[in-house]
Amino acid sequence: MVAPYRFEIYRGLFHSYLAQKRFKEANALCNWTIRLFQNSPRSFTMFGRTLFLFPDPRMRRTARKFAEKSLKINHIYTPAVNLIADICQVEVPTKAIIKLLEKHVIIFPKVNLLNHLGDIMRKQKEPVKAMEYYYKALRQDPKSKRTLRGLRLLSKSFEESPVLDESDAIGMENQPSTNDLATPCEATNGAEGAESAENSREASSSEATRSGQEEDVDDHDWIDVPDGM
Repeated sequence: MVAPYRFEIYRGLFHSYLAQKRFKEANALCNWTIRLFQNSPRSFTMFGRTLFLFPDPRMRRTARKFAEKSLKINHIYTPAVNLIADICQVEVPTKAIIKLLEKHVIIFPKVNLLNHLGDIMRKQKEPVKAMEYYYKALRQDPKSKRTLRGLRLLSKSFEESPVLDESDAIGMENQPSTNDLATPCEATNGAEGAESAENSREASSSEATRSGQEEDVDDHDWIDVPDGM
C-alpha cells in the first residue's frame, strides 16, 4: 500500500466498499483504521458511518457511540456532527443532541445541517424554529430540494391542523345557545301579548256575566199575556 500512514488511502477504500455495498469489508477496514489512528476523530466517524449504513439494525444502534467518541476528541468536527444529525433522523433526538447541533450550526452554518435541524424541529411540532432553519438553508442554496420539500411538509401540517383545539370546543359547548336567549323586542312583544290576552279574557268574562244577568232577568220578568188583551 502506498503511504499507509495517510488517512486518505483508507477513506478512499472505505467509499469504494460502501459504493459496492460490501459492508463487511468496510467494517474490517474501519477496525484497522482505528488501530492505526487511535486519536483521530476521522477514524471513529468513519467507523460510525459504516455501522449506520449497515443492514443489521443492531449494528446501526451502535453508530452513535463512535460519533460521540469522535466529538470527545474534537467537539467541532463537522463529519461527526453530520453523523449525529443523520442518526437523529432515525432515532428520537435528545435535548443534549439538539443543543449540540444548534451550537454547531452557529459556527458552521452548512445547508445539510440546517436542513437536519429543520426536519427535527418539524417532527417535534415546533414550526417556527423549523421555518427559521429552512429559510437559513434557502439563503445559501435557493434550489435545495430537501429544503423545499421540508417547507412543503411544514405548510401541509399547517393545513391539516384543526382550527379549534379541544379547549376551544369545550368552551363553545358551555356557552348558552342563542336560541335560548330572548331579545328585548321579543320580551316586550311577549309581555304585550300576555297583557292583551289577559284583557281579552277579562272582557269576555264580563260580557258573559252581563249576558247571564240579562238572561236571568228575562226568565223571571216574563209574563204571559192573554190572547184577548
